[in-house]
Amino acid sequence: AEAKAEAAVAVAAAEAKAVAAEAWMARMGKAGANAEMLAAMDRVEEAHTRAVAAEAVAAEAVAAEARAAAEMPRCQCCEVLTDTNHLRTEIIHAARYHLRGTRSGGGGGPRRSSSS
Repeated sequence: AEAKAEAAVAVAAAEAKAVAAEAWMARMGKAGANAEMLAAMDRVEEAHTRAVAAEAVAAEAVAAEARAAAEMPRCQCCEVLTDTNHLRTEIIHAARYHLRGTRSGGGGGPRRSSSS
């Protein structure tokens, strides 16, 4: 029902545009006014089509990025994203987040500041 109402509104708006265009052409009295108006309406429609396509491309890019992030492995301890294809990344991650504080008797894991 809602879709039918929206379609009816769209049809009414298109009819109103057509009537307004006819009135404008009658006022202007130009022989080429019809072609100018149709060309202008075509340009507006093309711009709208390009905008809709650009929005779809942007939405797909965001979705692809979210899928890629969801598929990346995460550290079992702290959920930080890790790249299992690069051992160096895991070693640096372990050194920074899991091995801190072990020399001073800490139990591993991220070091907490006393101010927080």
